[in-house]
Amino acid sequence: MLSICQNCTALTIEATPTKTSTLYHRSRKYWYPVPYPSSFHWWEGIKTLPWLAEPQSRYRHLLAVFIGSMKTLNIDSNAFRRILWIQCSQQQITSPTNINGPLCQWFNTSHSCNGLINATESLLLLRSAKFCLAPPGDTVTRKSLFDSLLAGCVPVIFAKASLTQYNWHLSTQDIEDIAVYIPRADILEQKVKFLDVLKAISPQELHRKQLAIEKIAPRLQFSVTPTAIQNDKQAKKIEKKKKRKRMNGLESVHKAVSLAVWDSPVFDAVDIIIEHILNRSTVEPLQGFSDEELRLHKCRQNVVVRYHPDYAGLFRSGTRHLVPDRLWKKFRCEDVEAAMINETLQSIR
Repeated sequence: MLSICQNCTALTIEATPTKTSTLYHRSRKYWYPVPYPSSFHWWEGIKTLPWLAEPQSRYRHLLAVFIGSMKTLNIDSNAFRRILWIQCSQQQITSPTNINGPLCQWFNTSHSCNGLINATESLLLLRSAKFCLAPPGDTVTRKSLFDSLLAGCVPVIFAKASLTQYNWHLSTQDIEDIAVYIPRADILEQKVKFLDVLKAISPQELHRKQLAIEKIAPRLQFSVTPTAIQNDKQAKKIEKKKKRKRMNGLESVHKAVSLAVWDSPVFDAVDIIIEHILNRSTVEPLQGFSDEELRLHKCRQNVVVRYHPDYAGLFRSGTRHLVPDRLWKKFRCEDVEAAMINETLQSIR
C-alpha cells in the first residue's frame, strides 16, 4: 500500500529515528507512532480500571516481572535479555527464604503473538508486580510496555526511545514520571543490577509513579465500543443517495440515516489521534519530502542506528535485507555524516 501511496501520512505502532520510512520511495511523509493496542482497556463490563493506583496496588507482591521471549529477531536484544534473566534468577537463588516469595519472576513465552493469546493468567502477573521490565526486543519497544502501563505496573525501560517516539501521547516529563530508566550500557558493563536499582526506590516514589500512570494511562488505550453499538444495524448502514429530476434541473437528494454516535467515557488514544489528524501540521509537507530531504533522513537513520545505544543491533538480525549496508547502500552521506555522528553522540551524553 505504501509503495503506491507515497504522499500519505502514516500511523504506525513504531517509527524510525527520523519518523520516516527506512526504504527508499516507500513514503515521502512522516510516520507517526501510536500506542500498541493493549490487552487492558476500557470496555462496557469493566468493574475496576486496571491502571488505578488503589486499591489493587496493595496486592503487588512481586517487585519485578518480565513476560516475553529470549529468542527475538535482534541478536543484541537476546544477549541483553539473557543478562536480565540471569540477574533475576540469581536473586531467586540467593533469597530462597523470602517469606513473601521471589522478588523477581521471569515468564518466558514463545517468540510470536501467539505466545500470549488467551494467556489471562500470565497477563495478570503485570497486576501482581510493582515494576515490569521492558527491554527492547525485535525493535526498540514492545506491546508489553503498554500492557504494563495499563495494568498499573511501572515500566523499567533501558532505551529512552522505547517511549519518547510516542510524543503525541507522552511528553518527556510524562515519561520521567511514569517509568524507571536504567541505561542499557550500565547493565552491559555490570555497573548496576536492575533489582538493586528497583529496591532503592522508596514506597513514596513508587506511589507517585503509580498515581502518574493512573492519570496518563487512559490516553494510551483504545476503549472498546459497547456491543449494543457494534450490533446496531442502523449504525452499520451506508448512507444511501436518491436522485430525482426536477423541472429546473438535476438535484441530489440525500436520504437521512440516523447513525449511532458513541464517545468513550475516558479521553483515550483515539481522541488524541483524531486531534492530531485534524491538525494541518500533521500532513506537512503537503507535497511530501524532496529527494534531498529523503536522502538526509536516510543518512540520519543510518548514523543513529549505528551509534545510538537505543537502537543497538536493530538491523543486525540476520535478515539480510535489513543489514545497514544493504538498507542504506544507495545513499551517499559523506558530506553530512560527520556532523550527524557528532550530533548523535552529543544527544547520548
